[in-house]
Amino acid sequence: MASVRITTRRKERPSRSRIEKADDTRRALFSATATVVGKYGYADASVIRITSEAGVANGTFYNYFETRQHLFDQLLPARGEEILNFIREQVGKSPAGIERERRRITAYFEFCVQNPGFLRILNEAEIFAPRAFKNHMKRFAAGYTRALKRSLQRGEIAGYDERELEAVVHMLMGARTSDSAMGPTPRPSLSAPRSYRHLPQAVGSPAIRIPPERRERKRAPLKIALLSKVISEI
Repeated sequence: MASVRITTRRKERPSRSRIEKADDTRRALFSATATVVGKYGYADASVIRITSEAGVANGTFYNYFETRQHLFDQLLPARGEEILNFIREQVGKSPAGIERERRRITAYFEFCVQNPGFLRILNEAEIFAPRAFKNHMKRFAAGYTRALKRSLQRGEIAGYDERELEAVVHMLMGARTSDSAMGPTPRPSLSAPRSYRHLPQAVGSPAIRIPPERRERKRAPLKIALLSKVISEI
């Protein structure tokens, strides 16, 4: 009796498109650049170091970026989007009010600990990628201001009007980064920034009591002075 051979065709894996491969290479170059800049700084982040870290040929670099500066100008915006998304995810489940602001500050430091090269990318960008630095800071501040405006409109913070929030945001951003400016990488203590514990209360605290006839003229300077005092004690 003749035997019957049963053959099974191996299921072929769908081939990845050239666009998908190109996207992967571009992401690899961004990731490698973040690693190299975080370790060596912008000045010593050579194309050879970047491509070696990414595992691609030197010539491949120029298929995606015209120059090294072209890549540097895109690095901080890309990493900035990552930290903004991280903060949104961490803050999204937080209670309203002061606890939300505390979580926003803590999330920033958590991202810096998990991505130790970010602070060097940010701090050195002011010199090596000034346009990217300026755009990142403006975007970060604008989003922060919108978040505080929503909290103000919901009655979660008191003692300010919307005209004062932009100044408050820049003071909070300055306090947040002042400690990290001392070096390219965050210290382990930044994962639990106890020195920032008073900032949310300063934002949410009622205005200092002053006579009604002087309140409109004096409220903003006094609130800013209060916040300045808290920051100076960090």
